[in-house]
Amino acid sequence: MRIVVASCLALIATSGSASETPTSLNCYVDDWPGWVMHVELNEAAGTVSYDIPVKRKSARAPAIFSPETVKFDAFTISRTDLSLTHENAKLFQDAWGVPQYQQGHCELREVKRVF
Repeated sequence: MRIVVASCLALIATSGSASETPTSLNCYVDDWPGWVMHVELNEAAGTVSYDIPVKRKSARAPAIFSPETVKFDAFTISRTDLSLTHENAKLFQDAWGVPQYQQGHCELREVKRVF
């Protein structure tokens, strides 16, 4: 009985990995002053949650996690240098003359916990 309990505890203690802990970022697009996107990457769930306060938009989206990038909605974040790329829809490119891609960057955000 003790061996079974000890084995179960060892399995639980070693089953976690860094990718199971969500990563929090603040991301900025260079051409949009004052704009920030709070991002939480959850690789274990295959999702990204993000909040854009200036647009009053919050969303949770499926994401593609590859060794080099994380892709969700119209955004791509580099996993090596935290650069951000936003792809504008063809409609916006034609209507307002915005470029197809806009560049930005992300930085790690410290999440403060109350409890």
